[in-house]
Amino acid sequence: MPFAHLYCVLLLLLLASALQNVYSIRGKPTNLGTLGTYGCLLDLIAVSVEVAGSPAHYAQIGDAVEFTCIVSGAAKVVGYRWLKDGFAVLTANRITGVGTSSLRLFHLTVEDSGGYGCQATLSTGEVRGSQTKAHLTVFESLSARLTCRGKNYDRVFWFRNDEKLLLDDPRYEITNHIGETLIIRNVTLSDAGSYTCQAKSTSGGRTEKSLTLTVETELKVVLHPANVTVQLGFRATLTCNISGIPTPGKTWFRGRTHKTVNTKNIRYVIRNDRTSSTQIIENIKKTDEDYYYSAGMNDHGQVQSNKGNVVVGSPPTPPPSGSPPIQIVAFKAIAYGRNDSITCRAQGLVRPIVSWTKDKQPLSDPSLLQDETGELFVVNVTYDQAGQYVCTIEVNNRPAVIQTVYVDVKAMVVVFRPPGPPVITTAKGFDGVITVNWTDPSFDGNSPITGYEAYWRQATEVRLL
Repeated sequence: MPFAHLYCVLLLLLLASALQNVYSIRGKPTNLGTLGTYGCLLDLIAVSVEVAGSPAHYAQIGDAVEFTCIVSGAAKVVGYRWLKDGFAVLTANRITGVGTSSLRLFHLTVEDSGGYGCQATLSTGEVRGSQTKAHLTVFESLSARLTCRGKNYDRVFWFRNDEKLLLDDPRYEITNHIGETLIIRNVTLSDAGSYTCQAKSTSGGRTEKSLTLTVETELKVVLHPANVTVQLGFRATLTCNISGIPTPGKTWFRGRTHKTVNTKNIRYVIRNDRTSSTQIIENIKKTDEDYYYSAGMNDHGQVQSNKGNVVVGSPPTPPPSGSPPIQIVAFKAIAYGRNDSITCRAQGLVRPIVSWTKDKQPLSDPSLLQDETGELFVVNVTYDQAGQYVCTIEVNNRPAVIQTVYVDVKAMVVVFRPPGPPVITTAKGFDGVITVNWTDPSFDGNSPITGYEAYWRQATEVRLL
């Protein structure tokens, strides 16, 4: 036990003895020596150590923060020590004051988040730790600060999109007791909107102010242009998606020259929307073969996509001159009133042209639909759809395949009639109760029987059972 503590203990024993003698003899305390004992008691009991300010602190990457250790009481402090999550804080290039009452952290990182406490070493040799800790949270993204200024008001309430803002979110912070400034930490896209501060006074006055928070995001390439191979004379398409707020402007560049794509050439078409940018090269030529990339720009900077290579291939070899196209003949039966399809699909690096005729005439019936692969769909078939269908596949404007399909529409005609009567097998009556048994009729009217109705007759009266 330190000597100072032993001294205080001896004084306490003497105090107890002196008080007993004083009160028993004179009825009031007169021993002035007890004043030193009271000072010792203050040193041991009245000393408290705490970290000043709010227990929760919020900052963003790169900010600075300061914590202050306050020691109250009559004791003299001879040294300080700071702890983070129970471990000693060490001096570093961006950390100062680890041995003083003020700890300063500069250029904060996410790793600085945690609980900070202090220890004070008293002149008696005792070490007292803070009863409270300061919890620091360092956010990665930026903060928004909304301020509502005015005079003669006592309370400020905040609303977002006309709904009262719940301040239990740890990202929200009010800078003073009346809620004058609202700070939103770690802002996300969902925080964008209209904010209203409503100031009220005890006299009944009220005023409002609305602010709009726009959340901007960094530029990012979401989809890079892919490598494409296209046949000479056909279309090449390159797509790049770049996200960011404000919406970035987008430009396409050609790799060989690193110059912007010449949109004055009518074969080059660029289509931009909020995030997507598409470059189309019509009637492609061998000189168009190169790599292309897109760049997005706004107030926050510029990003560039990867490069997409465009390879121009030779056109497909057409069928030998004078050779007849391949002939395919098929038969298909479709039930009346049904939906069906007739297959004539063509695919390849160069998309062939597929066309249909019915009974040697172009298709004009709206119930006959052709998709991009060439398959023909027949909707709600009637007798009018029966006939000869011819599908022609052309490559380089020359017929390569001709497929003929003969469609026969089968009728599905059913005539519904009333069912025959059921056959009664037994009928018994006893004590006012009649029991009747029967079997199904021999003819159901071309439709399943779903139920029966029984009647009984008394004299000329007929009643439904």
